[in-house]
Amino acid sequence: IVSKHAEHVAGISGVFNVFENSCDQVNEETMEEVVRLAQWHLNEAQRIISAGSLRPEIRDAIGLLEWFRKQKFDDPAPLTTRDISQFGPNYIRNKERRDSVLKVLAEHHWLRVETRREMKFIKLNSQLNNPASSRSSKGMEGT
Repeated sequence: IVSKHAEHVAGISGVFNVFENSCDQVNEETMEEVVRLAQWHLNEAQRIISAGSLRPEIRDAIGLLEWFRKQKFDDPAPLTTRDISQFGPNYIRNKERRDSVLKVLAEHHWLRVETRREMKFIKLNSQLNNPASSRSSKGMEGT
């Protein structure tokens, strides 16, 4: 888009000039109008393109939410960050990445991370359709 910007400005200014001024040379006023129009076009293109991209931690958080929803949490033991590292989706097994995603989910009230005796326990929001603080030894395979 950007690489052809000057070409587009020149072409559009020629068209504007023919319709508005009926002369062979583009005047300053027409050129300024075309530059403003082309700048708006570039800004809109950038806005549309960037609207489709998510920050990696947001994309990972969505994936972890889906993983939580698919699990059958029937073991009475509390869910821990270690469980996510061991059984969770492969992309989230890195501690820094996992903690970043858990922080995003906590900020959006999907879960709470509680620390007790140097262990981090995860309490899931009941909206995930799972018991709030349990895990399963079955169905915890990574994706």
